[in-house]
Amino acid sequence: MRLAGYVVSFNSPLGKWLYVKASLATLIVVVYSAFLWQARKQPRYLQENTRVMIWCLATQLVGFLLVAAVTTLGTMLVFYAHLLGG
Repeated sequence: MRLAGYVVSFNSPLGKWLYVKASLATLIVVVYSAFLWQARKQPRYLQENTRVMIWCLATQLVGFLLVAAVTTLGTMLVFYAHLLGG
């Protein structure tokens, strides 16, 4: 069985995109850490404190968008490398 797609390493022409992907993945950890830090301030129900609830929803949205960006970039690196300049 032969796999389709490219293998990309950090020292390849597409390596800069791996650094972007790694940076975005690190940012995901930071965003979800902020979410957990805020969520623990309201141990029972987030709806009891509107400010905390909005903060948590905002971090969840940003985290979701970052996950989508990292997933898309990963797929492009493997299957659509020509669109990224490789």
